[in-house]
Amino acid sequence: MREIRLDPSQKVPEIDARVVGKRISAKVHLVFDTGSGITQLDTAIVENIGYSARDAEKLLRVRGAAGEPVEGYVIKVKRLALFGLDFRDVPVLCYDFDNFPEIDGLLGFDLIRQLHLELIGSEGILKVF
Repeated sequence: MREIRLDPSQKVPEIDARVVGKRISAKVHLVFDTGSGITQLDTAIVENIGYSARDAEKLLRVRGAAGEPVEGYVIKVKRLALFGLDFRDVPVLCYDFDNFPEIDGLLGFDLIRQLHLELIGSEGILKVF
């Protein structure tokens, strides 16, 4: 079991992860978002680690948290590491998170549902088994 401390004063839970791309890896700051069906990353991060829209498996127009439709694309990143676990060939939705500069993306339910979790929200403790 791994215990992660969350800031209980935050409006939404945020976690750190590492994403590995074609060229390099990068630390990313993600919102733990069970309402997002797919993990999402800001295009600046994706481009920094070596991908672009040319690597897209599909192009999408999505309505994100900001409400306005945005252009995006889905790629597979080599690896996403979080909570001491490695997820390989992870499909991620990429688009500009311009309205949310404090985060790099969303950890979506596609990965969250693969975890055995216990959340003690009032204490800011997330246990991953």
